[in-house]
Amino acid sequence: MNEWLDFQGEATDRGGVFVLTPTSKNGSVELDMAYVQVGATVKVRKGAIGRVVSTPTGSQPTDRPPSIRSSCPHGTMCIGLVELCCGSGEVVGACLGAWGC
Repeated sequence: MNEWLDFQGEATDRGGVFVLTPTSKNGSVELDMAYVQVGATVKVRKGAIGRVVSTPTGSQPTDRPPSIRSSCPHGTMCIGLVELCCGSGEVVGACLGAWGC
C-alpha cells in the first residue's frame, strides 16, 4: 500500500516522529517519519500506524463503509481529514469533518 493522503494541518518534527496537528487544532497524532511527507503540503501514508496524542472532539458518523467497519471494529476517528482506526491507530483513508473514538 503506497497511497499518500493529504493531511490538513502541520507536522512538527520530534526527532524520528512527526506530531501532526490539524488546522482546526482539534486532536493530534504522532507518526513515524517514514510515513509522513512534508513539503508544500503534509501527506500521510495509508496503512501507517499512528499514536493518538490528543483525541479530537465530535461524534463518529454511523454511515462508514463496510470495509472500514470490518477493518476498524472499534470505530474510527478523523484528524486533519485523515481517518484512523480507534485502538490500532491505522490510517485507513480520507475523511471529512473531525470526530473522536
